[in-house]
Amino acid sequence: MKRKLLIIGAFLAVFALGAVAGGFAVFGLGRKALDRRAADLTAQHQWRRLADDLKLDEAQRKEARALVLRTVRERVQAQRLQHQAQQRLERDIEKLLTPEQALQFKEWRRLNLEQDREWQRWLREQRKTLKEPPPRPPGSERKGKRPDDDENEPRR
Repeated sequence: MKRKLLIIGAFLAVFALGAVAGGFAVFGLGRKALDRRAADLTAQHQWRRLADDLKLDEAQRKEARALVLRTVRERVQAQRLQHQAQQRLERDIEKLLTPEQALQFKEWRRLNLEQDREWQRWLREQRKTLKEPPPRPPGSERKGKRPDDDENEPRR
C-alpha cells in the first residue's frame, strides 16, 4: 500500500513539475511573441500612414516599411532592457538595506506600481469618453485624404 502511494505521489510530483516548467516556458516564449507582434502592428500602421501621406511609390514603401519595422523592434528591445535594468537596480538596492528598510522599500514599490496602474486605468477611461480626438499641434494638420480615412470619423 505504501509503495502504491509512493508511486502515485512521485507521478503527481513529476506531472506538477512538468506543468510548472511548461508554464514558465510558455510565458517566456509567449511574451516574446507578443512583443514581436505588437512591434509588427505598430510598424505596419506607422509605415502605411507615412507612405500614404508622402505618396511613396512601391520601392519607397518597401524601404520605409523595413526602416520603421527595424526601429520599432529596437524600441521594444530597449524597453525590455530598461525593464531588466530597473529590476537589477531594485535587487541591488535591496542588498544594501536593513530588513526593516527592505520592507519599507517593498511597500514603496508596491504603492508606486498601484499608482501607475490607477493612472493607466484613468487614462484609458479618459480616452474612451473623449468624443473628439485632442487637437493637433499647430502646423501638424494633414492635407488631403488618405485611402483608409472614414468620412464620419473626425480628423486627427
